[in-house]
Amino acid sequence: MSNKLYILFEDVELKATLLAKCWNNFYTEISQYLPNSRYQPEMQELSVKLNEALNKLIMKFVLQLSP
Repeated sequence: MSNKLYILFEDVELKATLLAKCWNNFYTEISQYLPNSRYQPEMQELSVKLNEALNKLIMKFVLQLSP
């Protein structure tokens, strides 16, 4: 992998990690105010979908870089 592609991959990975961390922080904070509410399943579903989307993004990026 060329140096520029490696830097780009690191940037994508860093931003994906930051997005996941921000979501987790938000999820933790909002859960304190909405304990056992009807929103918990929706929040959990959003967490799963975000994780799946980030995994797809990174895997797609990796596959495009593979020879």
